[in-house]
Amino acid sequence: MKRLLLSLTAISVVLLVAFQLGLFGSQKSILENYALEDMSVEAMVLALETKSIDTTGLVASINSEFLVLETEKDKITVALPEDRFYLSFAPYITNTHPCNTHFLTSCQSELRNEQFQIKVVLDDGTVIIDETLTSAQNGFVGVWLPKNIKGVLHIEYDDLHVSSPIETFEASPTCLTTPLQLVKNVSLLS
Repeated sequence: MKRLLLSLTAISVVLLVAFQLGLFGSQKSILENYALEDMSVEAMVLALETKSIDTTGLVASINSEFLVLETEKDKITVALPEDRFYLSFAPYITNTHPCNTHFLTSCQSELRNEQFQIKVVLDDGTVIIDETLTSAQNGFVGVWLPKNIKGVLHIEYDDLHVSSPIETFEASPTCLTTPLQLVKNVSLLS
């Protein structure tokens, strides 16, 4: 009996210490710690991309199916809407980095808080985006697109432009950088 009591006490102490050290993390703890618990996944992505919340200690990435949130103690995945795909792209003039999976908390580009004229045209000619969008503090512009499409992303910035093919399939990149070097518009009438 005494031995059983000692064993139960030892187990209780180990469990208490483990909980205090955060060894039994939960999905809710990351969401609560970063004020994401009452947000839709789209709102979470926007908050992370625009740094409207403190992301110290958080690594957030996005692929074609999940938003992935990680800290030293925890990792959770939040499913994206089945019919939507998040593409984050960074037009640039001089410097960029190669990127395939977008890291909302660490990817950086040179044209921060700048306005771009964005047009996305599907392969059948349908225009699904034609508007002025502003890059976030990280230099990226994020858009939600339909899944399983092919098209062309057109970007204009002052007298510069670039176009690049895009796809939104399961293995498609969620981060687009290196093909987006802006070049001077050349007039055929000069």
